[in-house]
Amino acid sequence: MCTGSAAGRARLDVLRPESQRDELVATEAEDSMQAKSSRAASLVPTDLLEILCCPFEECRKPFRELLAERRLECTGCGKRYVVDEHGTPNLLREEAEPPA
Repeated sequence: MCTGSAAGRARLDVLRPESQRDELVATEAEDSMQAKSSRAASLVPTDLLEILCCPFEECRKPFRELLAERRLECTGCGKRYVVDEHGTPNLLREEAEPPA
């Protein structure tokens, strides 16, 4: 049985002893807090960062995040790209900053 939906979890909770329901609620709260803290420690969503690469054809290497500077830095050529307050990187080649 799929328990991904809230309704599915509610139906299963009726069958669980109360102590197990309390543990489940505590675990879900911890998971939610960890997810929020990992998002706060990242400029760009992790799933997006995993598929992005340098826009220069001769490079195409992945990025590393520079949190303090709000930039993505290419691990190959070292060019840097600004990330806005919404987590959207500006990957226009003509606006890339030179390596530090």
